Amino acid sequence: VRRTVLDGFAHQVAPFAHISSAVGADRAAGRNPLFQIMLTHQSHGNDEPLWLGQATATTELAPLGAVKTDLDLYLTDTTDGMSGTLSYATDLFDPATVARFVGVFRRVLEAIASFPDERVSGLDLLP
Repeated sequence: VRRTVLDGFAHQVAPFAHISSAVGADRAAGRNPLFQIMLTHQSHGNDEPLWLGQATATTELAPLGAVKTDLDLYLTDTTDGMSGTLSYATDLFDPATVARFVGVFRRVLEAIASFPDERVSGLDLLP
């Protein structure tokens, strides 16, 4: 790990175009060449401030009006479970498709929580 990190630091000035070319990612305007879906999980709840020495930090979600990826799923642990938001590229997905995705994703989370010792392949995940 140390060698990989040091190698990364040694090549940190490499242009992004060279990196995406080296991994064989196609470049297209308006698309991230490395990934299309982002999942962010914040285990520290929004309702509790995070103390950093004498400073406190709180999370406030701000609507951006645009997404950075095709699907951007943001999950936060709360005292009641988990909450989240999903932003998506409206030129690729319609509301019905996104609603179906959220339903299946919720079913996956519920199945994993209900049967934590079961292999994912053994869970009934599709509606």
